[in-house]
Amino acid sequence: MPLHLKLRRGEKLLVNGAVLEIGQRHGELVIHNHINCLRGSDLLQQEDATTPTRRVYFQVQMMIVDPEGRDLYKTRFEELVGQLEQAFINPEILNRLAKVRVEVAEGRYYRGLALLRAVLKYEDMLFAAARLRAAREEERHAYQRLAANAA
Repeated sequence: MPLHLKLRRGEKLLVNGAVLEIGQRHGELVIHNHINCLRGSDLLQQEDATTPTRRVYFQVQMMIVDPEGRDLYKTRFEELVGQLEQAFINPEILNRLAKVRVEVAEGRYYRGLALLRAVLKYEDMLFAAARLRAAREEERHAYQRLAANAA
């Protein structure tokens, strides 16, 4: 089954280490054989890999970007994804992580990244909920202090 990529004008694509750029006209690129590629919008900078899922995503990304270091990235990936599987309890997310493992094991890194994007959204949602709970708790304590000082 061919891979269909829709790219915007000026968007860059990394294919097997080569950077391709779409010219001034909007285009769709159809690739009929297996390649490892990344769109510029899919790239995560190392300094942005600040959460557990982002660190897993970064390892898979590096398997595409740096094929010579792939064994090192796979080892780190296995370690990190194992930690994620221990941390998450949502069956849908755990199932998705199992699928990521399969895609990575079979060398379909881009598909692994695509599966991880939903896990990233879920993780972002969890962190946002935790920040909201912490803010509400801080507000409750501030109100209690204010009430105690007024008394």
